[in-house]
Amino acid sequence: MGSRDQENVLAEIGQLLVTWNNVEDNLRLLLMEICGGETPGNKILTAELNGVTLVSALRSAANEILPDDLALAIDSAAIRFDELRNHRNHFVHGARGVEDTVPYRALLKRTTARRELTIYDEKIVNIEIRDLTELIAVVGVEALTLLLDVKAHRQGKPYTSPKTHGWHPLPKIGSRTRKIC
Repeated sequence: MGSRDQENVLAEIGQLLVTWNNVEDNLRLLLMEICGGETPGNKILTAELNGVTLVSALRSAANEILPDDLALAIDSAAIRFDELRNHRNHFVHGARGVEDTVPYRALLKRTTARRELTIYDEKIVNIEIRDLTELIAVVGVEALTLLLDVKAHRQGKPYTSPKTHGWHPLPKIGSRTRKIC
């Protein structure tokens, strides 16, 4: 490949993936705790959930089983995770390489046909990848905090009154996109 700076761009994408996988694990643990803990049956039921079904299951379980304040906090975290999933997918599935000019940027090319045929063609700098990774990590920490609250609730102990945190709107995916078709 070449320079250390170019390799750093790829390392940032790798860190995004690792952080994402850890957050998904945290959310699976949270779902299992809502549904009675890490039993063999819950492990089997949550093992193959993808991001979309994990969010749906989390929201449904929380709304059916938990007190309203805890269910609302979990719902808020699940919604943010789902919003971040779209951005993560854009970075991960669109990555095609690293530019060989300074500043080094990840080259993203992706075709979607959700509402209309769109071909994304972008160049993303390290800081944008790092910012997304940090937002994903925040949801992971929040999931672990909520896990402790659910454990306390299940044990009949007081839990911290969860509040939905202020959430900055995410940039539009493909904000520098050229619609080629």
